[in-house]
Amino acid sequence: MGKPLDKKLGLYVNLAALVSLIATILAIYFFVGSLNANARQTDRQLLAQSLVAAAEQNEFWAADYGWWSVALDYFNDGDTDALAASMAAPIQDHAGFDFVILAQEPQQRVYG
Repeated sequence: MGKPLDKKLGLYVNLAALVSLIATILAIYFFVGSLNANARQTDRQLLAQSLVAAAEQNEFWAADYGWWSVALDYFNDGDTDALAASMAAPIQDHAGFDFVILAQEPQQRVYG
């Protein structure tokens, strides 16, 4: 065997290594792209589910307090201390509320 065979064999080995490197890079590129697409889809689903859960929880709180006539009596009487103790205290630790406002248009009264 002479130099031409060694040179040809070295060329084939280098070519195989280059093809293998390109294939590996392409596989990683497409794998990461697929992972990112799956992560985006999962994020969308989690966000949609959390919005639905928050809306349902707030709906529950609003319905619970919306039909509670004692709170309306406190509001109509202007008894803000009793209103705060009975209504604000239970929901102050609830992460779903930034603020709560009670308003009555004809009398232009607002409690928040």
